[in-house]
Amino acid sequence: MSLVDRGRGLESIEWRRASRRAPAWAIVVLLASALGVAALLSLVVFDARHGWETPHWSERRFDSITVSSTRWREPGERWVVAVFPQCPHCRASLRDVALVRARMTRPPRLAALIVDTEHRPQAAVVAEAGVDAVFWDRDQVWRRRWGHRAYGEILCFDSTGRYVRTRTASEIAAEVPDE
Repeated sequence: MSLVDRGRGLESIEWRRASRRAPAWAIVVLLASALGVAALLSLVVFDARHGWETPHWSERRFDSITVSSTRWREPGERWVVAVFPQCPHCRASLRDVALVRARMTRPPRLAALIVDTEHRPQAAVVAEAGVDAVFWDRDQVWRRRWGHRAYGEILCFDSTGRYVRTRTASEIAAEVPDE
């Protein structure tokens, strides 16, 4: 064996040793990823085990901003859309629901529930949406008691305030035929 061959052999041994050791940054990234996944799983488990209240519509739990329609007081199904005023998606979802509702033969009552805001909002926040009423969730019932988190979701209640289901604007639009 020549000296050249020996040199290559040593280089090859050193390369194998180096490749077995991961760089410090890779170990840090791996550990941070594992901790992130563990934290996320902990939140999911906590959320699943938390005893969330079944939603029940009662105007006494919320601050009335405006009731612009006598329809809201009439008996019938109520749709309550969770709206965060600074979220363009929420506001678009509310407008979409109002447009779909306008095509229905027996439309439900429609309200905007302003969520996750510290200060009482103005009615103008969702005035263009064509809702029957606007309420403010001052006490964070939607998030802290009912466990809901999806802005723009539609909570459906019967005329007694009993929770029926939660839907999205796209689900409702798919069921209502275009005129």
